[in-house]
Amino acid sequence: MDANQEAAYWLALLNTNQVKRQLAKRVIHRWCVAEGRPLAALFDLGAAEAAERLDLTHAEATQVLAAGPDVAAQRATLARLSTRDAGIITRTDAAYPDLLTERLPEERLPYYLFYSGDLDNLTQPGVAILGGAQPSPAAQELVGAMASALADEGHLLVGGYDRGVDRQALDDGHGAGAAITLLLPAGIETMGPVLQRLAPRGRADRVLALSPFAPATPYSDALAAFRMCLVGALAEVLVLVAPDKGPDAMADLRDLFASSETPASRRALAWTGDRGEATRAWIEAGAQPFDGAEAGVAHVLARFGVVDAKAARGAGVDDLAGVEPIVFQDADSAIEALEQSGRVPAALARRLREAQWDDDWEDE
Repeated sequence: MDANQEAAYWLALLNTNQVKRQLAKRVIHRWCVAEGRPLAALFDLGAAEAAERLDLTHAEATQVLAAGPDVAAQRATLARLSTRDAGIITRTDAAYPDLLTERLPEERLPYYLFYSGDLDNLTQPGVAILGGAQPSPAAQELVGAMASALADEGHLLVGGYDRGVDRQALDDGHGAGAAITLLLPAGIETMGPVLQRLAPRGRADRVLALSPFAPATPYSDALAAFRMCLVGALAEVLVLVAPDKGPDAMADLRDLFASSETPASRRALAWTGDRGEATRAWIEAGAQPFDGAEAGVAHVLARFGVVDAKAARGAGVDDLAGVEPIVFQDADSAIEALEQSGRVPAALARRLREAQWDDDWEDE
């Protein structure tokens, strides 16, 4: 079956007003995720059989199957988006981010993501640099320096393209050559002007925009807040620069990053150049403090834990304060080194195994 045709069934069921979203997700999880069946096949059943096979009441099964007539309209939407180089991935697609399923509970997962851009970005964890909407000149200087340095190191930057620190980090990183992933706070068609501003830079193939909302969904504060938990799940490290909100006001990010573990294992960093109350609260919640761009980048690199053999001979690696490079020659040795500090995400392991390894590096 054509992928868009199957996705059209998902959209019809998840977006109908006749079925509550949690019921729709429960049906899809049982039928598609757990049992590996195409959702289209469910709509070939009668209400009685669907109710029996999915442990639904007859009324619930009838409501679910009533979404069938909406499939044609959803297929037309997907066809229209494809002419604009946009598409969709669902919860069971191979491209769906492993990091979301590993870090978020099932009830919090978006069951589809509209996208525009480079899906290769989903094969690696990123760095999120987030903070206040009106950063000081010193904060802006720090963000620019860190974003550029991380771009030079080949790191993906992920964010929500919110005003202030978030947007500057993505813009500066992209301008310096970094791949970036944006989690949109509205539908992908609604956010079209934002994506058009990024495209002329000449690196549109390194930009990925994701939206867990229907294409024409307008912006709302609630949707903007929800998409930040996705930013957190796709980021390996969170860097907080002069944040406007403390951890209690950003519970999704707090739960993903703040920790009472040892400083070396924490994945959240907070810049001490901002002496605001929110910054102090993040540090008290477990974020590792750092005082400048060089120290911040060193902390980020240490949390990723590995520098490859070719980069280890580069001019600047030994100058990274507090970072001891771990040299490796192939995917298995890289994964083994990473496992010394915790579980290696499936997406990162896959990316390492798919990488091209040069056996002659040591002879160069």
